[in-house]
Amino acid sequence: EPRATMTEGFGRYEEKIYNSETYYKKTGITTLLLMGIDRDTSGQVSTYRGGGQSDFLMLLVIDHDAKTVRQLQIERDTIARIHVLTVLGLDAGYRDLQICLSHGYGGNQTECAENTIEAVSHYLDNLNIDLYMAVDYDAVPTINDMLGGVTVTLKENFTSVDPTMRQGETLTLRGKQAEHYVRSRMTIGDGTNASRQLRQREWLDGAKDLMKQKIQENPNFFGEM
Repeated sequence: EPRATMTEGFGRYEEKIYNSETYYKKTGITTLLLMGIDRDTSGQVSTYRGGGQSDFLMLLVIDHDAKTVRQLQIERDTIARIHVLTVLGLDAGYRDLQICLSHGYGGNQTECAENTIEAVSHYLDNLNIDLYMAVDYDAVPTINDMLGGVTVTLKENFTSVDPTMRQGETLTLRGKQAEHYVRSRMTIGDGTNASRQLRQREWLDGAKDLMKQKIQENPNFFGEM
């Protein structure tokens, strides 16, 4: 028998009002932030400001009820509130900077990643982020080759980094070619990150299809990779 209307406390869904409409937070979802880290080496962070840039950021929202995964790729040059540190690791407050720079601050790789999570969460109206995966760009050749090589059609000329990567050719990427494809920017095409983002999405789509095939052949493939 209804006895009252619950408006607060236990059981109430988080709500947001936008354009006079009320929206309620979905349940049964998991959020995963993927980070592609650009730095000179893959070694340990040597200073509190040397963690490298999170040049690739993609938020995956996994809806367990609908069995869907939605993707939101975040432009690296987005201006966001970032927690910064001095070279001695002292708290220097917050600055409005490119969101990719958030990963540079921290005493180790975990702290750097968590700093990026904080920046992304704040930028997305304090969205809760459950999990993250951070991968250095120099790991891309290993992942690409384990998948058997992602096939792409080169819409830009990459001969400045690899003489065999000519515009217009359809190529199965091998080794460093995959890293060039998702990482190179300044000497490729119009040099913008927007163009690079399109290449990154194309490579990810190809990698996803290959990964599905590998998992069908070997259920333990993802763990091995």
